[in-house]
Amino acid sequence: MIQAAPVATIALVALRERSMSNGKCRFPKALLLIVVVVAAIGFNRGCVGRGTWANSEEEIDLPALGVHTVLIRTDNGTIQVRPTRGDSDTIHVRAIIRAAGSDENAAQACLDAVDIITPTSGPADSVQEIRWAWSDPNWSSQKAEVSFEVSLPAALDLNVETENGKIDVVGATGDCELKSRNGAIRAWAVAAQRISASTQNGAIDIESPAGEIDLTTTNGKIVAALTGTTVSKGTLKTQNGEIRLSIDPAANVQFRCKTNNGRITNSLPLGDVKKSSRRGLTGQLGDSGGTIDVSSNNGAIRLEKIDPRRVERSDEDE
Repeated sequence: MIQAAPVATIALVALRERSMSNGKCRFPKALLLIVVVVAAIGFNRGCVGRGTWANSEEEIDLPALGVHTVLIRTDNGTIQVRPTRGDSDTIHVRAIIRAAGSDENAAQACLDAVDIITPTSGPADSVQEIRWAWSDPNWSSQKAEVSFEVSLPAALDLNVETENGKIDVVGATGDCELKSRNGAIRAWAVAAQRISASTQNGAIDIESPAGEIDLTTTNGKIVAALTGTTVSKGTLKTQNGEIRLSIDPAANVQFRCKTNNGRITNSLPLGDVKKSSRRGLTGQLGDSGGTIDVSSNNGAIRLEKIDPRRVERSDEDE
């Protein structure tokens, strides 16, 4: 394992070599001092050579009475949400915690500095927060991963976000706002009225009768199975990836589809179809309803009838 002192020595030698000109050192002494101090701090805190991990789990039960929205946040870790069994009025949280250090003692110290926080906020404390923080801000340069597995009453609204990790929601009936910077998002058997899902790098997979949908990814495909018959508005957008949208043929909705590099295929009984080459299509399903905008910069678009077996598969997955 590489320790801080050798690393500091190597860095100083490299910096001094680059600063030499005609045999004279032009490297500022003050900057040399800064490098030495930083290296010493790193050695004392164990932040160099994070090759050892410590692990722990924590379980918490929270009352759901009076709660309208559950807000879940983590920086590095996955978030899984499932409905509670029966008529439970409890929110159960399982936190899986990992922390790194230069050795076992440093990793354990880092692990001990992770706090799972569950405050309430919003009007009448109607928002139950679930997140983590360092017990001391000085630990913020260390490395920790916290994943959450949450079971809760299905009707609660969800506001879920992770920086690096996937989001997996099954069986929720409240509105869902799901966001990941680097990770896939799945929301199956979600009988919400509104679903918003966005990620920078990852696929999005949705199965829901939601009347409002907003699905966006930069790099990844989108698969959406809309089981409802009324859609007031919707957006499916990716920069790099295909989009596959299946919907109940009895639904009432207008489609506006566009791709810059890819083909659009359709097996729905659309009326008033207008095509602008193979990369643009508009059409009406049913007699009225809202509009779904479907766009991909680099990828194909497929419109098709929903497969009833998809719902069966989502039930079996549980």
